[in-house]
Amino acid sequence: MTDTTPKPLEVTQLEKAGCRVWQLTLQNIGRVDNDIDKLGVFAKGYWAAGDDGRLECIGLRIGERPGHVIAFYGDWIIRHPDGHFTIHPGPEVDQ
Repeated sequence: MTDTTPKPLEVTQLEKAGCRVWQLTLQNIGRVDNDIDKLGVFAKGYWAAGDDGRLECIGLRIGERPGHVIAFYGDWIIRHPDGHFTIHPGPEVDQ
């Protein structure tokens, strides 16, 4: 974990403070997208060209421009009680 990556105790404290917390992975992106959509917030896959030039989903865009945030695989997504989102970088992950 990096210094900015929430540790299990910090995640528990964030949840106790009323935050929703997800760590975005290739396996759960659909569920996280759905959870955020259910909160009434626009979310969709974030796509970029890979090394071979083909488009690939590399994360999740949350919110509408301006003011949207982008979470990449491995990042922690935190929805605060006031409704805003912050992203904490996770460890580098292979896609």
